[in-house]
Amino acid sequence: MTIPYVTSFSDDFNDATSLLALFPADGSRWTGWERKPTQSINDATLVSDGLGGRLMKFVAQASVRPYPDGLSKMEIKKQNFAFKAGMTVEILARYYLVGTKPADGLLLCDLEGPPDSEGEPGIRLILVGGSGEYLAVDRSKFGQPTIYQPSPILFPRNAWVRLRWRIALSQGQDGAIWLFQEDAALLHAANVQTMPPANMTNGVYDDLQVGITANGYQSDAIVGVDNVSIAAV
Repeated sequence: MTIPYVTSFSDDFNDATSLLALFPADGSRWTGWERKPTQSINDATLVSDGLGGRLMKFVAQASVRPYPDGLSKMEIKKQNFAFKAGMTVEILARYYLVGTKPADGLLLCDLEGPPDSEGEPGIRLILVGGSGEYLAVDRSKFGQPTIYQPSPILFPRNAWVRLRWRIALSQGQDGAIWLFQEDAALLHAANVQTMPPANMTNGVYDDLQVGITANGYQSDAIVGVDNVSIAAV
C-alpha cells in the first residue's frame, strides 16, 4: 500500500482504543515505533490523562556504552512528510518528565530525513546541563554544533510543559530556529544550518519522532507525551 505524503498531522490520543489503533495500515495516523534494546524495560503505553482522555507514556532504560549498540530508545514516529529546504515547520507537543533523576542527553523529539549510511540525519531536542536541566537543539547528526539557550530556563520535572519548536529549513547557513517552553522564548538562532547537507540526504525531512527518541547514560527515564502536532507554516 502506498501511503500518501502529508503536510500536517496532529494527535491528542484521546480516541485511541489501544496502542495498535495508533498504527493503521493506511498510514493515516502514526506509522511505526522503535524500541531498542528489544529485551529491556523499554515500553510505550496508552494511559488515562485523568480527565477522560488518553496520553502516551514512554519508558526507557539508560543507554550503556559503547554506542550505538548500547543505545536505548522508545519512540513512536509519523512518516511520509515532504518538508523541504525553504519551508518552515512548526512542531507542538506537551511533555511530562517523571522524577528528579539526572537526564543529561535525553532526546525528546526528532525531525529527520530518509535513511542513508548515517542512519536518519536530522535535528533534535535534547536535555543538557550536566543532569538534564535545560533544552537545547542538537544538530550532531549532520556535524553542526548544538544550539544552547543564551539564558537557560529550567525544564520542569513532574509537571506538564508545552513546547513549540519552529524551524526554517535550510541545507546552508540561512535557516532559523525558534524554541518556546510554555510562553517563554528559550532561543532564537538565525543564519544557521537546520538540515543535513546535500551529500547526506536529498533535502527532505520525512519523519517525526516523539517519546524517548534516545536516552542518555545517566538514568532510566519515564516521559509522558500528549497533544502532538506538526505542520508547514
